[in-house]
Amino acid sequence: MRKLLAIIISVYCSSCTGPQKEKKFEDYPLDIQLKAKKMTDSLIQASTKEALFDTLGLSQAPIKVLSSRLIKQEYSNYKDISLTYKNVSDKTIQAIRFRWYGINAFSEPADMGSSSLVAGFGSGFQDEQIRPGKTNSGEWSIMSRDGKKIVLAWPYEVAFTDGSKWKCGKQ
Repeated sequence: MRKLLAIIISVYCSSCTGPQKEKKFEDYPLDIQLKAKKMTDSLIQASTKEALFDTLGLSQAPIKVLSSRLIKQEYSNYKDISLTYKNVSDKTIQAIRFRWYGINAFSEPADMGSSSLVAGFGSGFQDEQIRPGKTNSGEWSIMSRDGKKIVLAWPYEVAFTDGSKWKCGKQ
């Protein structure tokens, strides 16, 4: 990360003042360090979000998410997530890994679970067998404080009882 910051700073500074000898990150003025950190954070956030939203091949998924919704917990203001899904393949499924993306009332990424590295995203799994053509549902405790709407929920990995697997995204 520090190396990436130093590269961004050197590119930024060289475009303003011409070539410079190599400096350490800490040798640059604080305002340049902050700009470099902001650019680096933005690049990392964008690439991570892109990787998490990688749904290439989702149309061939053996699981179709029929509905997704946030459920208010009975004794608090936190919300959980509920998914209803169907096995549209001709094989029995052993386990499924899901991912979801949610927004708050301001259409900004919402808190979708403590396991999420990027705001708005969450994930969960189920390991209950589901036969071909059957529908199932599940709930995951994500304790969302500000979730208003699930924009998208999808399976990203499926394991079948015969030992084979399906994965969403770039293979």
